Amino acid sequence: MNPSVLIVIPARNESAVIGTTLEAAVSACRRLLSGYRWRILVSENGSTDDTASLARAFATQHPEVAVESKGAPGKGAAVIGSWRGATEDVLVFTDADLAADLAALPALVRASEGGGGLAIGSRVAPGARARRSFIRAIGSRAYGALARTLLGVPISDWQCGLKAITREAALYILPEVRATGWFFDTELIALAHRAGIPVAEVPVDWEEARAPGRASTLAPVRTFLRFMRELVVLRRRIGPASRARIA
Repeated sequence: MNPSVLIVIPARNESAVIGTTLEAAVSACRRLLSGYRWRILVSENGSTDDTASLARAFATQHPEVAVESKGAPGKGAAVIGSWRGATEDVLVFTDADLAADLAALPALVRASEGGGGLAIGSRVAPGARARRSFIRAIGSRAYGALARTLLGVPISDWQCGLKAITREAALYILPEVRATGWFFDTELIALAHRAGIPVAEVPVDWEEARAPGRASTLAPVRTFLRFMRELVVLRRRIGPASRARIA
């Protein structure tokens, strides 16, 4: 029997795109996950616009969709809070802009469930296609190289906003996750690797897009420097990878 799947969409001040995002996500899941039991959960976190009300209005017409409001802002906190209460076999999150093509969903679910671990979308793995600004592409590759060096995890893309993990692996890791914001992706991968949980990279098509009325909250240079500091703190906290297996 195919596993059940939860797709979490963390959303803060996404009123410009949340309707389009949910339409696309429901359509993709109906088409790509037809053999699975699945649902979509919008994890609204600290919005000051109409994100929550728009998502709830959509959910009233689509039984596969639900909405939770977390109050405090933070992508990591939103995903963690929704994953902790889940009962599905495979837990997914995708960023609200859907920059990562959901066509990779079946491969991510299979890779996580089949390997009993974490499957991450990768914009630089063989077969991936990424369309993004030069400065963001360079920053992402530089960050990846530094993360690999400091954390000892041989993967290529740390921050792609599409990941899947088995519920067993998630519940094992989440008590140790401290990042409440965008650094959550990196910490999740590092903790999985340290615990000996398999981490698989799945190539994705990725396109940096800016919808009218939706402004990016990430300043590339400032974000890069903040992530550097957080990498050093994480390395000091978790030490070298021990690769102890899940019991």
